[in-house]
Amino acid sequence: MRATRKEGCISRVCACCNQSFYIGKDNISDAIYYDKKTYHSNCFIDKQVKSFAPKEIKNLKTMPKKDQLLEYGIDIQKYKNGRRYIQNGKDKIIHNFNEAKKKRYEEQLSDFHNRINDITNSILNSEEFIQLKKNSYNHFLHSIEKQCVYDFILEVYDLNIIPTNIWKKITEIYSGTYKGMSIGIPPEHLLDMWKRKIDMLNSVAERNEVKGIKMSADQRLNYDLSILVNKYDSYLKWIEKQKIIASEKEIEKSENIVGKSIGYTTSNKPEKNDSDDISALVDDIFG
Repeated sequence: MRATRKEGCISRVCACCNQSFYIGKDNISDAIYYDKKTYHSNCFIDKQVKSFAPKEIKNLKTMPKKDQLLEYGIDIQKYKNGRRYIQNGKDKIIHNFNEAKKKRYEEQLSDFHNRINDITNSILNSEEFIQLKKNSYNHFLHSIEKQCVYDFILEVYDLNIIPTNIWKKITEIYSGTYKGMSIGIPPEHLLDMWKRKIDMLNSVAERNEVKGIKMSADQRLNYDLSILVNKYDSYLKWIEKQKIIASEKEIEKSENIVGKSIGYTTSNKPEKNDSDDISALVDDIFG
């Protein structure tokens, strides 16, 4: 049964239960990526827990080896009369050996069931699993961000599928191997730029049409991508400015808290509209 893919989500098949499911930013923790395979988190944890369970036994139909008999405390001499086996002696050895194996298995299985909670907690709290969760998060987030770009293009440019040559170009933009690029543009940056600039890009397209320059969907996408790539340096500077603004706001907030604690007020200070500052930065730096 296939899961219906939601916008901004990726669809994967669990390598354990073989069920399709979607992964989005709101449920990344529900998935694990291990050994190039995707799992439901619960399926993966169950799989790891079951690896501690005793292996199921199979009844032997032939005479066990001497070391196997010693392991289960079966004295072969009890089934012999001198050097010869007593009547049905071998059959009795095989039967008793299988019963001893069954008894030990049941004891081990009971012990395993009693320890399931401890085993589960041990797995969840292990450094290996914690690191695996982090790696899985980063893996899926990157794929989801790329899917978000894909979905955005389909919606905004009214396409059913993105042409192969365009997707190849976008992949090169991600990696930084596209001509003239010194660094790659992460999917989340490309999408954010695109959303912020789509009105401007639409205006450019409209002006081109007025001039008699009509573009196909492929040409329009190529044209818009070139503009976005050229804007990336400015976008990075804008992001840094935003970080500075956020840092200054935190400092101001802390100063206000300290000021209030000692009876100082900043009510006489002229108010500053942060949204205006940010809008100005968008125009000047990422304009």
